Amino acid sequence: MHPPDPRPEPGYAANCAARTIVLIGPTSAGKSTVGEALARQLGLPFVDSDQVISEHHGPIPELFATLGEPAFRRIESATISSLLGDPAIPTVLSVGGGAILDPETRRLLSALTVVWLDTDLEHVLPRLLARPDRPLLRGDIAEKWERYASARRPLYAELADLKIDARTGGIEELAETVAQRLLERS
Repeated sequence: MHPPDPRPEPGYAANCAARTIVLIGPTSAGKSTVGEALARQLGLPFVDSDQVISEHHGPIPELFATLGEPAFRRIESATISSLLGDPAIPTVLSVGGGAILDPETRRLLSALTVVWLDTDLEHVLPRLLARPDRPLLRGDIAEKWERYASARRPLYAELADLKIDARTGGIEELAETVAQRLLERS
């Protein structure tokens, strides 16, 4: 007996996702939760690069504390590269907010379908306050989030095939919006 084919059935999912779909955006934009919902809707596998990093290397806050940001970014880039694997098998992949800082990661993502979940501080602040362990946001969380989001915005814009306003609607509604916009593009 053969394992099930991970590629989507012809139809809706196949039209939406001929290539891997990567969700980018600032910290707490909803990349993981929207990504999971999108993958369910499209019948595709879902992978969260931050989760894989944590499983293989330990908690991200500890990696930042012990190795520093440059070493973490190298681990992150290598992880994303390995997750992309077989380009013939579409996947929904969410990456950390700073993953786009690495030139090699940007090069890899540029060959895929990249969806930018755009948001603002007002909408993410409750999530940020609920998870104060984010290593780059220690101290004044709001000021640091604004600074990082603003600095990374041009890179998100450069990579994005689609820009989605993540400030409106719930998780399933955002995933449906992404899927519909992908279908319109195919």
